[in-house]
Amino acid sequence: MAGYDYHPRSKEPSSAALVCTNSWAGRLENPCRIVGETPKKYRIEVDETTELPGGPLQPGERRLVPKTAVRLLPTPETTEGGG
Repeated sequence: MAGYDYHPRSKEPSSAALVCTNSWAGRLENPCRIVGETPKKYRIEVDETTELPGGPLQPGERRLVPKTAVRLLPTPETTEGGG
């Protein structure tokens, strides 16, 4: 599936984002990179161990997560020129 190898909102191969996890202790937001996309999920990669509902995600590993669990961070091209 070559169409899912990049993030369409960015010209770069990956986008910065936060993967969000809700628990009894509150909401956790961990940094991640979006490296792929399907119609309903993002494929993410992390740089540090991140606890997810399916088990821990180790650095360099990739996993599909629902799009509702990912918060996209603004890119420099969307923040410049506004005013």
